[in-house]
Amino acid sequence: MRHVEFKRLMPPETSVAVSHPLCDALEQAITRVFEKTDTVIHVEPFSENPSSDISTQRN
Repeated sequence: MRHVEFKRLMPPETSVAVSHPLCDALEQAITRVFEKTDTVIHVEPFSENPSSDISTQRN
């Protein structure tokens, strides 16, 4: 079993009712491609200041 976990940055005005079905579809697509995968997507609002978003941070 493999584990995939990531943050999905969404516009702050995006409702839970919209963001969760999108994440469910992403999780299903990942599972179709990579069988036996446990996928967790954390939805977070992105900020107007890109330097504070996780997407721009590097290790």
